[in-house]
Amino acid sequence: MIPEELVFEKDGIEYMKLCCDITVYWVGSVFEHVEGVLRFHEKAMELMGPDVRFYETGEMAGALPREADTLYLIPQWLQRCDRGRETYMLTLETHTLPNMPSDKAFDFWAIEYPEIPVGAMRLVLPVSYVEDAPESLASLTRMLSEKLDFHSGHAGYAVNWDYKGEYASMSRGRMSRFARRFQGVDLPDIACTLCAIPSGFKCVNWLTLLGKELLAGTGGPDELRSRLPAGILCGELGKGVLIQAGVKPGLGDVNRRDFLPAYHAVGRALEELRSREHPPFLKNSRGVVDEDVTEEWLGRFDS
Repeated sequence: MIPEELVFEKDGIEYMKLCCDITVYWVGSVFEHVEGVLRFHEKAMELMGPDVRFYETGEMAGALPREADTLYLIPQWLQRCDRGRETYMLTLETHTLPNMPSDKAFDFWAIEYPEIPVGAMRLVLPVSYVEDAPESLASLTRMLSEKLDFHSGHAGYAVNWDYKGEYASMSRGRMSRFARRFQGVDLPDIACTLCAIPSGFKCVNWLTLLGKELLAGTGGPDELRSRLPAGILCGELGKGVLIQAGVKPGLGDVNRRDFLPAYHAVGRALEELRSREHPPFLKNSRGVVDEDVTEEWLGRFDS
């Protein structure tokens, strides 16, 4: 059952949704990651494709109803090898209304800047997906990511919100207010996180993925396992590892003393690898986006 504090409504409209998600990041041109990206996309579309109602690309000013080729835009972009663009973006939502977040969605970002190209994919699923059978989310994460040369990633509880919509400012404010209480809920802002990824991973969630470069910073899989207590799984996945903080994810409601010790154990083991260059996206008590508030939340599992 979703706590009432995690239901976000105004005038009968649910403008932000509690969900579970799987997010992966890569460094380098998306055209260097085609096989892994297409694998993730293909499996994601098998789960949610028939339910997609609206889509939006980076060139659009708002969502439009799904078209015949909507589910094939990413394969078309990558197979054409159209390298003349700096940014590729696609959002797919299953809500009955446009520009509203649903609990089954997909995001794709590929930023082809010549200095450090980066990218991300995110699959959003209903909370029931992880609550009915937690291991299903871990299995799906492995399947989606096994062919991708990922930099890092995470999966577990999260929220879905429209960072460009009319409720964007309200959503940022609400996230900032409940961030300290529900520490197991990831707060996404992919555009901001992509700026930080080249210097480290975002933060820990129930599942944390580390790619080969970050893994090397831990001394390798065996050395990393030696830092983690019993009950935390660290399995090799393609060119990296997948760390699982306990048998199921938690909301981390500190008011109910749900302190997520396994998440903290992973956070302590990986603290030196967490990016310290994440742009601010959470607000302070004055309603201003604040670097200190953002960094405090990102580092909540460091100790």
